[in-house]
Amino acid sequence: MSVQKFLYDSYLREHTSYVESFHIINNLCAIALAENIFRPSGGGQPRDHGTVIINKISYKVEDIIKIKGVTNLILDSSALVSLYEFYGKEANSILDWERRYCLMRYHTGGHILMSAARQTVLGYEPQGMEIEDDLSSCKILFTSEEEFTEKNCSSLLDIALNAIDGNASIEGKKYPSLDAAKEEHIDEFRINSNLNLKGKVRIIIIDNYDANPCSGTHVKSLGEVGSLTIESFSYESIERIASIKFKLECITS
Repeated sequence: MSVQKFLYDSYLREHTSYVESFHIINNLCAIALAENIFRPSGGGQPRDHGTVIINKISYKVEDIIKIKGVTNLILDSSALVSLYEFYGKEANSILDWERRYCLMRYHTGGHILMSAARQTVLGYEPQGMEIEDDLSSCKILFTSEEEFTEKNCSSLLDIALNAIDGNASIEGKKYPSLDAAKEEHIDEFRINSNLNLKGKVRIIIIDNYDANPCSGTHVKSLGEVGSLTIESFSYESIERIASIKFKLECITS
């Protein structure tokens, strides 16, 4: 079974493994690596970009999908010529690091804004986040029993910026169950009640601020999130859903 290295080290930019299996999907080559550093899209976070070098030839990763629970990399069309030579061969994966790091910062920024909402919003429950694929912005959504106003938004931003200035540490930790995680982080824990997570869970913990089940990639400390500005906010009174769109300064290739 392929090991998803990004779950253990989001900062791993390059890694050498070998091709464990391959498929042809829509006239493109899909390979599974024994150890994979590319994260597929999910949880509101777009997929990683990058290349894989096999037999000294570089192939662009066009997409990342799961086949029967196994992460597969869809390579560019030039890989079809050599597909049947790939099995068992060494593969060097190289991330688009600028994109990955920006995604890590956005995802972490979303967590800290959600934590601020949990502390200040009546009837708060997380409803997810959506990072734009071009990395131009990120939107978080949550429930609010009361109208979410500019004053609420300003208060929430102040809490988030103070947390970023505090530079708290961030870690991913596995628990045997959701209940075990809740028990250890009862004051910081948040989850969408519609999620039905069973068995072992991975919790992203921001020291003294937040604890949330998540498979995304994150920075190691809040200071790395950097300058965070809110572009807009809205409130849907019928559904009682508030949203905040925020932006980070990201350099991408």
